[in-house]
Amino acid sequence: MILNAKAGCFFLLLLSGILDRWMEPSSPSISAFVDVTVIPMDRDRTVPGQTVLVKNGRIAQIGDWRKISVPENAQTIKGKNLFLMPGLVDMHVHLHSKADTLLLVANGITTVRNMRGTSLHLSWRPQIDKGKILAPSIYSCGSILDGNPPTGENVTILQTAEEIEANIAHQKRLGFDCVKVYNRLSPPVYEQIVSAAHRQNLTVAGHVPFSVGLSGALTMRQDSIEHLTGYMTALRVTPGTSGIIDQEKIPELAKKTQKAGVWNCPTLVVQQSLTDAGENFEKLVKQPEIQYVAPSRLLMWNPSRNARFQAMNREDFEGARRGIHVLKELTHALQKNGARLLLGTDAPSYFVVPGFSAHKELQNLVNAGLSPYQALQTGTRNPAEFLKGLSTFGTVETGKRADLVLIKCNPLRNIGCTKQIAGVMLQGSWIPEDKIQVMLKDVVESYKIPQNRFENLPELPAHSEFSARYEIIFNNTVLGEERLTIKNDSGAQEIFSQQVSDAPMDAIYQTKIRRSEKGLVVEVAGSRPEGDSRLKISVSGQIANLQASLPYQEGLQRADIHMPPDNLLDGGFIAMKALIGARLKQLAVGETKNLVVKEFDFGIFVNSGFDLMDNAWLVRRDEDTNGNMNFAIQMQWQYQKGTAKLVLDRNGFPVSFERGPRAFRRKS
Repeated sequence: MILNAKAGCFFLLLLSGILDRWMEPSSPSISAFVDVTVIPMDRDRTVPGQTVLVKNGRIAQIGDWRKISVPENAQTIKGKNLFLMPGLVDMHVHLHSKADTLLLVANGITTVRNMRGTSLHLSWRPQIDKGKILAPSIYSCGSILDGNPPTGENVTILQTAEEIEANIAHQKRLGFDCVKVYNRLSPPVYEQIVSAAHRQNLTVAGHVPFSVGLSGALTMRQDSIEHLTGYMTALRVTPGTSGIIDQEKIPELAKKTQKAGVWNCPTLVVQQSLTDAGENFEKLVKQPEIQYVAPSRLLMWNPSRNARFQAMNREDFEGARRGIHVLKELTHALQKNGARLLLGTDAPSYFVVPGFSAHKELQNLVNAGLSPYQALQTGTRNPAEFLKGLSTFGTVETGKRADLVLIKCNPLRNIGCTKQIAGVMLQGSWIPEDKIQVMLKDVVESYKIPQNRFENLPELPAHSEFSARYEIIFNNTVLGEERLTIKNDSGAQEIFSQQVSDAPMDAIYQTKIRRSEKGLVVEVAGSRPEGDSRLKISVSGQIANLQASLPYQEGLQRADIHMPPDNLLDGGFIAMKALIGARLKQLAVGETKNLVVKEFDFGIFVNSGFDLMDNAWLVRRDEDTNGNMNFAIQMQWQYQKGTAKLVLDRNGFPVSFERGPRAFRRKS
C-alpha cells in the first residue's frame, strides 16, 4: 500500500497555504470604474471622464460618466485622476509556481505566453479560464524541440519526419498553443517542424537554430523570434564568425523581417540582467523587488555559484554591454520599419523577477527609441493580435474580457507610470492596491522554510535496517530534503522515502519500493502545484508495466516494456540509488561494469509520451575514502552524455549522489 498521499497534499497546502486565499477570488458580478481616463490602446490617445461598466467578467459599457447609470448593486471604483489601460501581456515567461503567478498579477500582467509547457500549465489553464484560481491567462508552448546533441537537458530531440509529425500532433492533442524551436535543429528538421506546426495551426516560436540562420527563419516564416537570436550573427562582417558587427546592415535586416511577417520578442531585460549579475551582483540584490524572490532561487542567481559567470572576464562583460547597445538599435529599427514587436522578459531568469521585469522591459523599449505608446502596444494590442485574441483582450473596448490595470499617471507621457498601480482587474475580479500589497507580503511569507520539512507527513516505518535524511542540492543550493528507511520483510526488501522541495517548486513525493523474488514494484505519490500524481511500475520476469495518473492525464498505461534481468530502474529520488547501490557494492576497487538503467520522470510523460528512458551506465569503482565506496559513472542516454558520482557507505547505503548541478547529500 502506498504512503498516504493525502498527508502530502495537506503539507503542500500548508507550505503554500498563505497563498490559498488568492486562488479563488470572489468579486461582484458588476463593477464600475467611475470618472476614469481610459487608454483604449486602439491608437495613441486618452479618453477622460469615462465610466467603464463590467458585468460577469466582461466590459459591458463605456461612456461619459455623467450619462451612464451605475447599478445600485455594483462595486464602484473611483477613477478620478486615474488611468485605465488593458492588462499587460508578457510573451516570454517560464511559469514555475503559484508565487510567480501572483507576482505577475500584482504587476498588472493578466496574460502570459509560457515558453516551456508541462502538465502544470495544462492543468492550471482551465481553472484560470473559469476564474477558479488567480493567475494570468496562459498560452503555452510544449516541450523545447532541439537537435542532436541538444543544448541542454529536458528537451525533446527530433530527427525523423515520423518523429516530427507524431510530436507536433501530440502537442496539439494535449492543448498546447505553440511549438518552441531551439539552437541545434538541422535545417531539414527545422523546416519540417515549422511546416507540421503550421498545418496544425500552431505558431512556431523560439531561437533561430545555429545552422538555419536568420535568413532561413525568415524564409520559413517562424512566427516569433525570441531574444533577437540570429540577428547578431547576420550582422557580422564575416558571417559565421565572432568578428566585427556591421551596424549598417540593421535597416536591411529590419526590412526583410517586416516583409517576411516575422515577429520579434526582444527580451532586452534578460540580456541586461545577465550582464549586470556578473558585474553588479551586490547592487542587484538590493533592488526592492528582490524581496519577492525565493531565497533558494536568489542563491542560484549568485554568479559565484555559476560556472557560466565564472568563465567570463571584464572583456566579456564589456562585449556583452556593446551587444546590448546593438540589440536596442536593432529593436528601434524593427519598429521603425514596421516589423512587429512583442513584450517579453524571460522571467524568472537571472534577476528577471516575474511581473516587475515587464515594467523594466517597457522602459528598455522606450530607451531603445520607441514612443511610450509603441512600447505599450508590444504588451497589449500586439500580443492579442499575435495570439489571434484581439476580439477578446488587448484593448479597452465593450465586449472584451475585463483584464484591466488602473494606474496613477499617464504612461503615454511617462512609461514609468505603468509601475504606479492603483489596482488590477483580472477577468472581472478587482484587486485594489491595498490587497496587492497584502498579496506581495503573503508571497514573502510563503518562502519561509519550516524547521522540520516532514512535520506534517506520516512517520516512516520503524524498526528499519537503515534510515537517513538527505539534502537536495542544485547549483550548490539546498532546495529540499529526502528521508528514507530500508527494511527487510519476509525475504523482501522495502524502501520508503519522502521528498520535499522548497519554494518555489513546492513539491512532495512519497515513494515505496518493494523488491522480492516475485519482482520489483515502485509506487510514487506526488503533490505539486498543478495537482496530485500517482505512478506504479511493476517489474516481473523481463517485462515492466507502468500505470499513472497525472493532473492532466489519467489512466496512462504501458504493459510492453522489455526489462532484462541486468537492467536497473532509476528516478529523481535518492531512494532509487539505494536500490542501485545494492548491485554496485559488489564491485572491487578498479573494476568496471556496464549497466542499462531505465529512468522515469514525470516531466517527460506530458511532453514525450509515457515510457521509460534507457540510460547506459559505465560504472568504475574508485579508491575508497573515509571508509566509503566511490563510484564514477559515465552516462549515455538517447542523445546526450553525462557523468555522475555515487558514494556508498560500507554497508552499501547511499552517502551522496551527484549528477551535473543536482546532488543528494546525507545529513549527519
